[in-house]
Amino acid sequence: MHEAGLMAEAMNKAETLAMQCNADAVAGLTLRVGVLSGVALQALQFAFDAMKPGTVFEQAELRLEQVLPRLSCRDCGMEYAAQERGQRCPVCKGSNTSLLQGGELELAKLELIVREDRTS
Repeated sequence: MHEAGLMAEAMNKAETLAMQCNADAVAGLTLRVGVLSGVALQALQFAFDAMKPGTVFEQAELRLEQVLPRLSCRDCGMEYAAQERGQRCPVCKGSNTSLLQGGELELAKLELIVREDRTS
């Protein structure tokens, strides 16, 4: 299950950002996950739930936003929704396409808890 490693990496990145902002904890973490990324959403959630106890994520909520695939035709410039990589262009029927979105796994939003009663 490579999702555990991916979640650990996302949590490390989020924790670093939280530390840079002098946050006490993380309230929420939103990941954008492309449909074609090969990442199982349930496995990401399971990994997050297993790793968060005793960390700055202990009370955090994980939100997973699924990103549908969009392709661009390199021949005619058409952008279109797709079901799979390499789907032919609906306008020119060409197969010279590139994936614009739908293959990503990215940290989209981080909600932090910062106590205002800190003393310097």
